[in-house]
Amino acid sequence: SRGIGSTLLSNGPNYQPLRKRILLKISEEGLVRFITGSLVLFAIAFAAILICPGEAKSHHVEINQEELECLAKNIYFESRGEDTRGQYAVGLVTQNRVKSDKFPDTICGVVKQAKYWNNVPVINKCHFSWYCDGKSDNPRNKSSWENSIVIARNLLLYTIEDFTLGSTHYHTKDVNPKWSKEMKIATIIGSHIFYE
Repeated sequence: SRGIGSTLLSNGPNYQPLRKRILLKISEEGLVRFITGSLVLFAIAFAAILICPGEAKSHHVEINQEELECLAKNIYFESRGEDTRGQYAVGLVTQNRVKSDKFPDTICGVVKQAKYWNNVPVINKCHFSWYCDGKSDNPRNKSSWENSIVIARNLLLYTIEDFTLGSTHYHTKDVNPKWSKEMKIATIIGSHIFYE
């Protein structure tokens, strides 16, 4: 399937390909400084990344729907109670794991990383607790789910500034997992502590 931006931008003689660079600088407060030479690109990019914190650059990608759903579910179940920045942070950690040699090389592989017994994840033995907590993995809050899809799509369509500073792990401030003692804190965003 084709990304929404590439589909919309390929229809007509005056449209630029999505590969045209879009530079954005969005502060933590959500103020947008947008630089582009096309009103069409402005409208599409503004709608697509309005809630994106940090800096973003466009790049042409074909979005794999399965990977989009895995990323959106991870954002939804891990951070739907966080502000937008916190939700992007969870998505960035997921992407950082894909880039690391220590984790699977696909988003779904990262999200579903667990101990398995007869091809079923063992309860409470997953890297992301929601995946094997014994509860339904179907999002129930429609608006939060739609927001998670938008954030996941933005992370797949744009190169977002990694304000987690390369983090591959995080946990809420309410817990103190054993593994955290051996890692260096990179940053704190919302109710999560992020580790390099």
